[in-house]
Amino acid sequence: MSDGISVKRISSPIGELILGAGRGGCRLLEFADRSDARRSLAGLPYNLRVSEAEHGLFGRMENELAEYFAGSAGSAGTLTIPLDLRGTPFQVAVWKALLGIPHGETRTYAEIADAVGRPAAVRAVGSAIGRNPVSVLVPCHRVVRTGGGLGGYGGGLWRKEYLLELEGRQAQTHRVPCHAATAASPGAPSRASNAPTASVRSASENSDHVKRSLNGPSRR
Repeated sequence: MSDGISVKRISSPIGELILGAGRGGCRLLEFADRSDARRSLAGLPYNLRVSEAEHGLFGRMENELAEYFAGSAGSAGTLTIPLDLRGTPFQVAVWKALLGIPHGETRTYAEIADAVGRPAAVRAVGSAIGRNPVSVLVPCHRVVRTGGGLGGYGGGLWRKEYLLELEGRQAQTHRVPCHAATAASPGAPSRASNAPTASVRSASENSDHVKRSLNGPSRR
């Protein structure tokens, strides 16, 4: 059976999005106004059939994305849309590492390089992140520079800031109080003691760094 992908445009708070779905799940989520959006489509395999035919996954994608942007109860960090990621083994490894970044947190490019077992390949990691075909769902917006600056974002830095602040608010809204977690599982070991701490900050804590990045380097 030949491979094919259906595409559809939908509106969102961060502009029009192009969705692309195939047999294995979502293969594309691109910002329609990007100057290189056509390149993203052109980057699909030459023998891939691209059509505007309706796909059974579109309704689910639209509903979950709407809940995500609205911050509906229970929606934060729980997108369950199946993904069909296609790329080199290294690119796919990087994209899967992005999926492991918790909602409401950020990681640095160096930490992603460590996560894929290539600590010296920070630039290659950045390149792979830049070629992420499924924006938002594969959260490349959660990757920042070691100093806390935004770094790059193909959809525009204003979108990266929007998504980080959105997730920061959602994380605060849906976070379970520590005393409630303790009461629910008396005698259980604290997860916080085992949590990684290096260069990890919540998206809301990253907000000041985000704003400084948008306004240019600070002067001291």
